[in-house]
Amino acid sequence: MRHFKKKISDWLSKQQNLYILFTIILMIPTCLLLYTEEMSMAMRVAYFFLPLSVYMGLLAMRQKPGIVLLWLSLLLLLGAFQEVLLYLFGNSIIASDMFLNLFTTSTGEASELLSNLIPALILVFFVFFGAIYLAFHSIRIEDRLHVSVRKKLVIIAVCSLLIGFIGGVTAKVQEPNDNVLLNIYPVNVFYNMKFARESWHKSKNYRKTSESFSFQAKSRHPSNDKEIYVLVIGETSRSDNWSLYGYERETNPRLSKEKSLVCFTDVVTQCNATHKSVPLILSAASADNFEIIYKQKSIITAFKEAGFKTAFLSNQVPNNTFTDFFSREADVVKLLRGDPLAISDNPLDHDLLPLLDNFIAKSGNKQFIVLHTYGSHFNYRDRYSDKFKVFIPDNSVNLEYRHRDLLINSYDNSILSTDDFLASVIDKLRNTGAVTCMFYLPDHGEDIMDDDRHRFLHASPCPTYYQLHIPFLIWFSDEYNNRYPEAIKNAVSHHSSPITTRAAFHTMLDLGGIATAHLDSVFSVVNADFSPRKRSYLNDHNLPESLDNCGLKEEDKAMFRKKGMAFP
Repeated sequence: MRHFKKKISDWLSKQQNLYILFTIILMIPTCLLLYTEEMSMAMRVAYFFLPLSVYMGLLAMRQKPGIVLLWLSLLLLLGAFQEVLLYLFGNSIIASDMFLNLFTTSTGEASELLSNLIPALILVFFVFFGAIYLAFHSIRIEDRLHVSVRKKLVIIAVCSLLIGFIGGVTAKVQEPNDNVLLNIYPVNVFYNMKFARESWHKSKNYRKTSESFSFQAKSRHPSNDKEIYVLVIGETSRSDNWSLYGYERETNPRLSKEKSLVCFTDVVTQCNATHKSVPLILSAASADNFEIIYKQKSIITAFKEAGFKTAFLSNQVPNNTFTDFFSREADVVKLLRGDPLAISDNPLDHDLLPLLDNFIAKSGNKQFIVLHTYGSHFNYRDRYSDKFKVFIPDNSVNLEYRHRDLLINSYDNSILSTDDFLASVIDKLRNTGAVTCMFYLPDHGEDIMDDDRHRFLHASPCPTYYQLHIPFLIWFSDEYNNRYPEAIKNAVSHHSSPITTRAAFHTMLDLGGIATAHLDSVFSVVNADFSPRKRSYLNDHNLPESLDNCGLKEEDKAMFRKKGMAFP
């Protein structure tokens, strides 16, 4: 053992060996992405040789390459981030949404996730800090890269550059519309970082860019009717684990008994990241016209202009995104999380119910309420009380496929809790005797290691079927049915139509009888003018992509076919 340690020590005492090691460390993310990403052979040549030439050239600039590696410490950090994401999602570079998630994810959410990524974090920790240690080691030792060696390394780097250039030119000829350089790691990651910074800056100016906006909204319904409309925005809920959508387990025992509940079966979210998907529900912005979000206000303002008292009751931590900006439009804003006076460190969605009772009792004849729940966000076991601990064991502590049954049990229990919560909201609305509706949909779904890809969670740069397919429910009171039977008739007739969350804004306005030029009846599922449109997904750069061009794999397409859903 002592002899082996001496050999390692001797090997690491030579700058030439450290140069090779540093080059390998810098190339690890590139090599992993070459394995996980789909690209042409010409693009693979460019993808490998262009960054290799840059790393080799830079490291050869100094007699002690450790100095250059310290210059590139940000690149090492990005590489570590990239490796963790590949461990978690299986493919794709660091998307701009990932950088935004660093600022919009609460410390609680982050700690819940990171505590289950210990193996990957340990490995990345050793690679990153090991590289930094070796960089200082390179600076300390007496050995140097001789000029003759550095010249040879530069020649090799230039040859690598030429090979990469030829590959890039060939790839450009094959795909003229692609920007080859912006598709190569780490250039693509730095571009995404820049895009995220610009998006964040634009959102910070939202108050100024939207201050003059008005829906010019008015109510079409009788002024003396008592009306209460509740929009419930769920979290991380996928249709496949709802018994209302054919799941073999009984996860919706209460909602399944509601006769005036319409379930829409072919609904997909427009985005798998909460900080964008929720604002797309609350506003007229969509994947096809996302830029209007910077100039317009939310549905809350539309109801306010029409004479409604409004409330935003949330079980999510404020994160300074559009969801927060929109929530501040409401007359009443109550937060269970992120408030110094919060009732507990881990409030449950059911804790919103007393707030709902209080608002309904005190807010007059016209009410619009948004309930933003925490639903089934990971860690699933923390989302429900012991009352809903039906499927057991549910105490998985590791994100490993061998523990999938435990993860599914805890996830299904969270759906049971959501079922009870929604049914409780319905009961409260029913007891008011008002003309009332409850509209529920979540922001996105979730991967739970469902196929041989073993994908987990959501917000991955490329979505999956399980992240896209979501429940979409509308409950109507008897009083609403008596007043507006055509709305319910239209909802039933459209329940299997292919739609996206773009329908939410227009449907909610239509349900509430809000007249505004911003209501497009072709997107309202309770309107006779409703007509299915080509579905779009909002990509990482806020551009629309069709479902067949957003990164779905054959496993996802097979699930669309299995569920009888329209594709694309």
